[in-house]
Amino acid sequence: MRLSEMEVPFLNAAKASAQEEQARLCEQLQKQQVCCQHQAQLGASALKEPEAAAAATGTGSESGCGETQRALQGALDKLQVSEPWQGPRRVGKGAGRSRDVTPLFRLQRDFMDIVKENSDLKEQVEKLELGFIQLSGERDMLRKSIKPNDRQRAVAKTQHQKNDVSMLSQAEEGMKVKLLELQGPVMQLMINHEVQHPANEPTPGAPVPQEPGAADKDGE
Repeated sequence: MRLSEMEVPFLNAAKASAQEEQARLCEQLQKQQVCCQHQAQLGASALKEPEAAAAATGTGSESGCGETQRALQGALDKLQVSEPWQGPRRVGKGAGRSRDVTPLFRLQRDFMDIVKENSDLKEQVEKLELGFIQLSGERDMLRKSIKPNDRQRAVAKTQHQKNDVSMLSQAEEGMKVKLLELQGPVMQLMINHEVQHPANEPTPGAPVPQEPGAADKDGE
């Protein structure tokens, strides 16, 4: 099989396009790995409070993350640059049947290898996306299982605080009522005291105030 000279530009363009697709898929793989690791970390942090659930779910998250890393490593191992061309080489059992492997054949071979690698990369991306979806679902389930308990505790705490405030308000109102009830008798006692003991009348047993001149006369 020999390629025509007109097919060379087409194969070069197809190879360049395939290499661009390969680079894009490699970048997408790396992003998916970061997302999966992030989801695994979120799931682990969500399980820190309930320790029993953390032991069970943490094992699943670690295994899922390990499978993801192994799948990614396998995909990256496939992204190897083809060996450099070292000139035409002779293949065949006999000298008469031998032929030269030209750069055109090598170009076609590299193109087919890249197409196969891209197909494998797409499959790895799909697996990573599926793992990402599974991790997201597990994280949502953990949030749903944890949040109701937190909400119940928050509601109970708020209700307890409301009860305390209500009791304090009732006690304050009771003190105000008692003060109003005592205000009448206190005012009556003050009025009676003023009537019985006017301000100008000395109280019994108190010395009678003397005029200023009387003290001088007694001294003489």
